[in-house]
Amino acid sequence: MSKFAEKIKTGQPVSDEEWNQYLIEAHRLAPSMTPAAFAAYQTDKGQTSYELLSKSIEGLRNTPSTVLDLACGDGHLFPYLLRTLGSTGTVVGVDMSEGELSIARKSFEQDKRIKLQRASAQSMPLSNNSIDAIVCHMAFMLMLPLDPVLAEISRVLKGGGMFSAVIGNARGKGGLFGEIQRITSHFIGNLYPKLQEVRSGDPRVQSEAGLQELFSSNRGFQQPIEIKDFSLLIKTVPQGVWDLMKDMYFVSMLPKSEKDQLEIELKDFSASKKGPDGTVSFEFQMRMFTVRKR
Repeated sequence: MSKFAEKIKTGQPVSDEEWNQYLIEAHRLAPSMTPAAFAAYQTDKGQTSYELLSKSIEGLRNTPSTVLDLACGDGHLFPYLLRTLGSTGTVVGVDMSEGELSIARKSFEQDKRIKLQRASAQSMPLSNNSIDAIVCHMAFMLMLPLDPVLAEISRVLKGGGMFSAVIGNARGKGGLFGEIQRITSHFIGNLYPKLQEVRSGDPRVQSEAGLQELFSSNRGFQQPIEIKDFSLLIKTVPQGVWDLMKDMYFVSMLPKSEKDQLEIELKDFSASKKGPDGTVSFEFQMRMFTVRKR
């Protein structure tokens, strides 16, 4: 059992720094976990969440713009951003995981339009007013502490610059995926009863009112925030359900024996919900929001 899991099991407080170190370790053990979970699935309009996020910067097409991919991971979003920007755009990738960045370096080392930096979102090695737009895919809701991140976003963005993020939608607790989440939460909660006391992100990210508070005019942002809810349509075999869940945070901290048990439970449940073609269908609900600096 990892030290992080042991602290949770024994009810010891977990600091923001320990949470961040756990994220780094989780991505070291399962690099490319985010695109592995989400990149294959599309909305009812045939778009991936990466495509939707890249379209938020269409206003910068064919301009000499610099876009920051915050918590860029292995760089899966880079090709989408570069296609949207055109030949004159530059992408800066920042991530705190060296494991993820090493994959990005190998994949994009020949592309001079991409620059990579290892850093936390709370302290980025970027100049003031140097970035035209910032995008963030499935990471903003995990960042702690969040207030320094907001200060950094405001600092590095140019006036009128845009921040756009895709996050999980906290309202998406219904349907078949809601049942899958409840099985997972119940399983882990029985083993780690103090889990609910662990901060795994700022709760303000999970509501429209909270987002309005975070990106207030007092912090240097324009109102209102543009919010768009959407769903990825998941159609997969029971093994695919486990592939979607196995590296999600708190699942990935489980020792192998516990993880094996959860895999059996989720695959058995998914098998009971299969259609005539042997697949399981459900929606994974997401949210994209966009805000501009004043």
